[in-house]
Amino acid sequence: MTQRSGVAASWFTGQNPLEGKKAMDRADDANECIIRHRLEVYQRDTARVLKYYPMERIVKIDALRSPVEVLDQILDVMISLLSRRQARSPRI
Repeated sequence: MTQRSGVAASWFTGQNPLEGKKAMDRADDANECIIRHRLEVYQRDTARVLKYYPMERIVKIDALRSPVEVLDQILDVMISLLSRRQARSPRI
């Protein structure tokens, strides 16, 4: 396992590899003002990008689940998309 994959694996288990504690226990995650600011930035800068994509290309991911479950859901979507693309591609 490389250093990079070790960091990624520890993030998905909720552990901060540099501090040896849960990443979800960050003090700023409990600060309502910071959370509200993050949501405002999302609405202002990120959410509006969705209007440029057809609805059938937008997939909702349940981000309230554990990081491993979120990753699993993302991978399921990506694998499905890749499988469909490969099925449409002519074989060379």
